[in-house]
Amino acid sequence: MFLFVDTSATGKIHLSLFTSTQKVDDFVFEGGNTISEKLPEVIEEFLSRHTIVVSSLEGIIVVTGPGSFTSLRIACAVANTLSQTLGIALFGAPLSELDTDEKIILATSKVAKGITLVPAYDREANITIRSQESEVGSQ
Repeated sequence: MFLFVDTSATGKIHLSLFTSTQKVDDFVFEGGNTISEKLPEVIEEFLSRHTIVVSSLEGIIVVTGPGSFTSLRIACAVANTLSQTLGIALFGAPLSELDTDEKIILATSKVAKGITLVPAYDREANITIRSQESEVGSQ
């Protein structure tokens, strides 16, 4: 089985299970601002509905962007951690390459071990905002 993870839509976790030939199940979790907290738990619950343990996955396919900075970063971090600790193969691509079931099924043949997924943000990451006061104080 292959797990598909898409967190590119703000506040949503979209998970699907695929074999190399078809989609098995689909689930969307409306998480609001809790995706970073809930993603591992939601994955575990989704897989348990099919009596699948994470370590038995053949691969994880992740939408790497564009989308929310935090959501994409968390999805890639979770997938990378599972891959490195459990030896699960990965594949990541922009949403435009994973926006249909047929494209995701094709991606099942592209998963590979030993890679690290990197999010592709739709703009420069801006996690801090400089105030004019801090700029003046640093001069």
